[in-house]
Amino acid sequence: MKFLQLLVLSVLYLLCNLDIKAQTKFPVDIIDQIALSKQKAYKHTFNYKQLNSVGDNYDIKYHCLNINVDPNVRFISGSITTHFLISQNGVSQITFDLSDTLFVDSVIYNNNNVFYNTNNDILTIDLPVSLNLNDFDSVCVYYHGVPRYDGNRAFGQAMHDTINPVPIIWTLSQPYSAKEWWPCKQDLNDKIDSIDVIVTSPSEYRVASNGLLISETLNAGYTSYHWKHKYPITAYLIAFAVTNYAVYSDYVPFSANDSLEVLNYVYPEDSATLSTKKDIIDIIQLYNNLFIEYPFKEEKYGHAQFTWPGGMEHQTMSFMYNFSFHLVAHEVAHQWFGDYITCGSWQDIWLNEGFATYCNGLSYEHLLNGYYWPYWKIDLLDKITDEPDGSVFCEDTTSVERIFSSRLSYSKGAYVLHMLRWELGDSLFFESVKSYLNDTLLSNNFAKTNDLIYHFETVGDTNLTEFFNDWFYGEGFPYYSILWSQNTDSIVNFSIEQTQSHTSVLFFEMHVPLQFCGNSVDTIIKFMHNSSGENFSFKAPFMIDSIVFDPEMWIITKDPLIIEYIKKTEKDDERLIVYPNPVKDELIIQTPKNLNINKINIIDVNGKLIKEVYITDFTQNIVIDLSSIKAGSYFVEIITDYGKISKKIVKQ
Repeated sequence: MKFLQLLVLSVLYLLCNLDIKAQTKFPVDIIDQIALSKQKAYKHTFNYKQLNSVGDNYDIKYHCLNINVDPNVRFISGSITTHFLISQNGVSQITFDLSDTLFVDSVIYNNNNVFYNTNNDILTIDLPVSLNLNDFDSVCVYYHGVPRYDGNRAFGQAMHDTINPVPIIWTLSQPYSAKEWWPCKQDLNDKIDSIDVIVTSPSEYRVASNGLLISETLNAGYTSYHWKHKYPITAYLIAFAVTNYAVYSDYVPFSANDSLEVLNYVYPEDSATLSTKKDIIDIIQLYNNLFIEYPFKEEKYGHAQFTWPGGMEHQTMSFMYNFSFHLVAHEVAHQWFGDYITCGSWQDIWLNEGFATYCNGLSYEHLLNGYYWPYWKIDLLDKITDEPDGSVFCEDTTSVERIFSSRLSYSKGAYVLHMLRWELGDSLFFESVKSYLNDTLLSNNFAKTNDLIYHFETVGDTNLTEFFNDWFYGEGFPYYSILWSQNTDSIVNFSIEQTQSHTSVLFFEMHVPLQFCGNSVDTIIKFMHNSSGENFSFKAPFMIDSIVFDPEMWIITKDPLIIEYIKKTEKDDERLIVYPNPVKDELIIQTPKNLNINKINIIDVNGKLIKEVYITDFTQNIVIDLSSIKAGSYFVEIITDYGKISKKIVKQ
């Protein structure tokens, strides 16, 4: 009867999970969508070494982008003025990243034309004088051309409004695409102190960009929109979009006398619907409370609708395909994690995407009545464990697909943060994140994973070397199996086995939460698991009838196996013998005369059924052929009239 009850409960649990996933599949789908938009944003072949050599002899202080575009035409022209501080002696040549598909008209230095050349996506400028350390100077590059067409991504041109089609042009530069539309320094070690973005376009269109809108100047059917941004910014976060936008604002109250404007540039055909969506207010207030106050509050936050199916966290003005709760929560989170503090290497992209994805989860935990929080965790765990390998650390930054891996950089990166929260506790976890964001060496600057680890270790007064070796650099995840029993004195004895999905990690040391249930009550107890097969025991205040592994889903794992060891009497247990152990080909199960065996299952440590044998006639010596089973550890699950008896064996 008990076996039948467990079977029914298992089927119901499976059906419930199927229903949950059917209703809530959108979170991971949108993570995939966001990641895919980033993956496809830049596909052109490039020399990766150039990314570390362009502009290594100067520090950019200011850019003025003065650009001319018409959404009807795939073309760009204009000038880029750059003010820079020389970082070494004897500099007579400076370089910028610039696509070979764009043409330089002239380079002006101190009101004079200077020699330049373009080759292999690098613009090289010869200075007429030699500059030395801490010299401050500037150049202006005039250019024009048709940005490289690569699936309409880096410099996108499309139509919106199916009834009355209207053209739109927008940019998306992450990770290597800024050079596709302007001469710049697209590295991850030099933030620009401030920028002006001036875009001139036919007057029927509006321009969205970073910072504050300073002016709109009309001239002979064209309007110049002047945006100014006074916070440090990296090249890939500078952007503009041009179409017939409708404009409205929301306001996030910070205090009785203080609020943040959320400036929305949306398609006129969508404005009536989108203007009713106010999710952003609760989301920003949540992040203000969990982390630090919105870091660009002296200017604005904003959304600009664009046609690429995803989103991009341009500083103070995210470009959005739609205004779904998940996408809004993800992109605004980047203002803290990715914009205010930017990953200092694409190997550390999880500092951007893992954090923003975890903020999705936090928004589900704290908002919408918490309804989607467990479903979000289920979806991420399914995605992460769908394959047995993969590290959060991005080992190949020449692959845009790998940088923006939805499974690793986004989902697993987010769950590593979730597990850190589990290991440290809520108070220390969020205090550590605030410490990271308040670090004056990192804020408005770049960070790498070791910078984050420093703050978690310092605030948590702990050493996280093992944790990050396993979960950040290591690949895969652990499988768990638990064998348990409870004696007549209410002592619960159990052992926890762990195997790893990938050989890069020998063992995942983790605190393991177990929920013990019985007599309509339950309790969750946390155990530190340091080795496979480790034994634990405690005196339970009630009789246990089931155990649930990690009921709140803190740990990355898949299909934990829990086996109850049940015996009829102490004497019966002593007389049931499973041998030889280790076994090579034939396993013998010797049974007492009064113990009727119905079925025998051979189960691997990952919970997979390897072999099942039905017993129709009683015999005291059951022989099971294991010659075809590969070497390893297994559980022998013996189903009797009185319950289950489990034995662990080793197959040679």
